[in-house]
Amino acid sequence: MRQQESGNSESGAHGQSPADPVPDERVAFMTIVRARRLAVARLAENLRRRDSSLTLLSVIASAVAAVLTAGPAVGGPDLTRALGSAGPDTPSWRILCGVASICSLLAAVATNWHRQGDVASRLARCQAGAARLEALELQVAFQGTPLADATAEYGRIIGELPPVTER
Repeated sequence: MRQQESGNSESGAHGQSPADPVPDERVAFMTIVRARRLAVARLAENLRRRDSSLTLLSVIASAVAAVLTAGPAVGGPDLTRALGSAGPDTPSWRILCGVASICSLLAAVATNWHRQGDVASRLARCQAGAARLEALELQVAFQGTPLADATAEYGRIIGELPPVTER
C-alpha cells in the first residue's frame, strides 16, 4: 500500500515530473511570471507613449521651423509687409526667426531625448519580453513544463529586459 501511494505521487498530475515541486510552488511561480509580464507591459505602454510623443514633437517642430524660414523666402517683401513692415530690422523678421529657432531647438532636443533614452530599442525589448513571458506562462500552465526549466527560461527572459519597476 505504501509503495502504491508513493507511486501515485511520483507520477504527478498535469505532466509534473517526480522532481517537480508541489502545485503551490507552481502557482507561486505563475503569480511571479504574471506580475512581471504585467509590469513589462506597463513599461512597454509608457515607452510607446514616450516614443510617439517625442517623434511627433520632433516632426511638428521641424515642420513649423521649415515653414517659418521658408515663408519669407517664398513670400518675400509681400509677406513681411503683411506681418508688419518690410525693413531688415523690423519685428516681423525677428519674430519669424525667433519662433523658427525655438522650433528647431525643440526638434533637436526631442530627437536627442529619444536617441539618448534608447526608447525604440527598449520598447522592442519590452514587447519581445512580454510575449516570451506570456508564452512561458502558457507553457507552465497548460503543457506542464518542469518548474526548473521554466525558472531557467524566466531568468534568461528577465536578463534581456530593460530595468522594470513593479508597482
